[in-house]
Amino acid sequence: MSPPPAAPGRWRHAAPTSLSFPRRLAEASVVAFLTATLYFEAGAHGGPARAPPEVAADLRIPFLVATIWLYLPGYVGCFLLCVTALTDRRAFRSALLAFLVVGVVASSVFVAWPTPSPPRGPVPSGTMTFALLGWLYAHDPPANAFPSLHVANAGMCAAITARVRPRWRWAAWSLAIGVIVSTLTLRQHWLADVAGGVALGVAGMSLWRVLWERTPTSAPR
Repeated sequence: MSPPPAAPGRWRHAAPTSLSFPRRLAEASVVAFLTATLYFEAGAHGGPARAPPEVAADLRIPFLVATIWLYLPGYVGCFLLCVTALTDRRAFRSALLAFLVVGVVASSVFVAWPTPSPPRGPVPSGTMTFALLGWLYAHDPPANAFPSLHVANAGMCAAITARVRPRWRWAAWSLAIGVIVSTLTLRQHWLADVAGGVALGVAGMSLWRVLWERTPTSAPR
């Protein structure tokens, strides 16, 4: 007997097929490499940087060197958690495409409208924390601030992880919020950059849902 048709307005998934973790990690690493290449190339070939309008709240944000441990390890943790959560082949590869599209859109903005990071002071030496912050400032392009790709990607990772593994949502969002806060406390981004990153992340999450979740049924109206 054939199964009954789905109710109107509902959506169905294709039969899930899984990918091994090493395979997912390898494919995600390729997309991360492509996105990073776009990011650094955009930073090298953009025009003169245009500072965004500074708001009073930007001046009240403290500079907290220790949050470098939220910014870099937390960012990697967001991705690893998302890769671990997305065992379904279709869901995973839909996410990879969404992340790549977000990277292309952000890099296009970096080239067309380069925005500098907030002013940074000298970084003292002597501890691993300062060494990590100095490495970041030395290698991160100074004109790729708007929109914040860190915010967009971390937010997407958390939202996707929470969607497919609800029990992991607290860990996912804790990592993502740590990344988002640290973009400000390390003077990597302005508040406007964070807002742009949130908007881009929402768009990327919507694209993922379209690619994976919303396969229309053939149910009669």
